[in-house]
Amino acid sequence: GGSGGSFIPSLTMGAALGGAIGEILNYFFPETVENPWVFALIGAAAFFGAAANAPLTALFIVCEISGSYTLFVPALLAIIPAYSLVGRRTIYPGQYESRKESPAHKRELMIDLLEGIRVKDAYTKDVLSIPGDMTVKEALYFAEKAGHIAYPVVDRDGKLIGITTIMELEEERESGAVYKRVSQMCTKDVIVAYPQEYLEDVLYKMDKYNIGRLPVVMPGNGDRDGGGRKLIGIISRSDIVREHCRRRSLFKGMQE
Repeated sequence: GGSGGSFIPSLTMGAALGGAIGEILNYFFPETVENPWVFALIGAAAFFGAAANAPLTALFIVCEISGSYTLFVPALLAIIPAYSLVGRRTIYPGQYESRKESPAHKRELMIDLLEGIRVKDAYTKDVLSIPGDMTVKEALYFAEKAGHIAYPVVDRDGKLIGITTIMELEEERESGAVYKRVSQMCTKDVIVAYPQEYLEDVLYKMDKYNIGRLPVVMPGNGDRDGGGRKLIGIISRSDIVREHCRRRSLFKGMQE
């Protein structure tokens, strides 16, 4: 927790200790000690002032709670020996210089570094694709040599037809369809990303459809299978993380 996680307990323990002393004194000296609650306030001030190494703060807290400065001197007389006894030990080992450096306020001051960043700023332009008129046998040789799992499938003009994976190609080979064109067996219902699309929206697509990477295409006429849209690259979670880290480094540099 934040600072409040130490502040309230220290006041409570001090008040309990002071109140106990007040009750004991009231029991033995009822005519002299008429208000035991006064000792609770003084105990809270002494305990917190010593524990937090903040004697003046504790002193004025007592005055504010009581609504007067009547307890100023008694509280001061209790805080001084308690503060001297504790020395430099404190419940707050490190005081941060500003709110932005404090863990308690870190989240509320964080800036969404992905906000406003578009796909065109982060996607990978060099992407391996499989021509749609390539046979399954040829595509398998190409895919095994390239070492990737999934590949966009394009026509002769570089427009996206669909997407296929090495597992789908192997299934076709096992069924004996080694000379089938990749354009005939690839998945055509492809989720894509556009250069002007925001990375936040792309991440939403990836999470919704459980996809690790999306083909990046130029907007064009056609349905979701990519008809009429030229493949220009690919965007992956790694690309988004890389861009986030780059922006974060720039942001930190601006703060220093």
